[in-house]
Amino acid sequence: MVSQTTTQIGKLDPVAQRLIATGDRSSEWQSHQLIDWLRMQAHRHSMIRQVFWSTFGAWLLVTAASVISCLIAIQLSIDLKNMSDETGLSSDNADWWRWIAFPAATVIIACFFLIGGIVGAIFGVFPGYRSTRSAIDWACASDAVSRLLQTGCTYPEAFATTARAMKTRRIRNWLERSANRVEQGGSVLEKNSQARKDTAMLEALVGPTVKEPAYQWGLASEHFLHVAESRLTLIRQTAPLLSTLVSGVLLWFTLNLSLGWLWAMVADLISGLT
Repeated sequence: MVSQTTTQIGKLDPVAQRLIATGDRSSEWQSHQLIDWLRMQAHRHSMIRQVFWSTFGAWLLVTAASVISCLIAIQLSIDLKNMSDETGLSSDNADWWRWIAFPAATVIIACFFLIGGIVGAIFGVFPGYRSTRSAIDWACASDAVSRLLQTGCTYPEAFATTARAMKTRRIRNWLERSANRVEQGGSVLEKNSQARKDTAMLEALVGPTVKEPAYQWGLASEHFLHVAESRLTLIRQTAPLLSTLVSGVLLWFTLNLSLGWLWAMVADLISGLT
């Protein structure tokens, strides 16, 4: 039984393990803190999955449309070239654009979306995903620090424990630097910080003059969670619309232009026979 309990505790993240290890395990307050932390973690993980699939689905739709447009342009350009060779019809000013430039442009567009999406997924820089994930991660980090400070942990202990629980390198590095700075007798926040965006907002919310740091870190967590939810809602509402619109424009433009050239060549052929 003890071995099973130890195994279950080992599966928890470092923050949850620290909440269990600190103080009286049977205390109602500590149990509430642990359960609430795990509940919020599940909620944040759900938000991460939602923003990932929303952005991935939008990228997949646009990429598929660009690849299909590319294949259509290449196939129709080949058909036009064969028709031109068989009928002897040719327009020197348009041939280069029809058979080389336009298909090449669709290939470049398809490669842009395909390679750009893969690179964005590897480095986590998908438009919309990165900013939303940043807010979620800062909400998680702020929540962890707030709860650990309430249990009596020092700043270095809270920062170091939270850093081990974070998967985002940028936030983990910030926490580790802050822990080292406080251990060396420095301030919680870096002086003359050049932080930007969410990091700058965090430093403004938990400034060095705060009298109740645990409470202020909790407010920061609530702020970033609200920001993340707003960004997620925006992505879920706009990503399907924009991806459908871009995909439709790509397919419409390719089909309209390619078929227009095809009918123009057929019209030239008919007029040449009459």
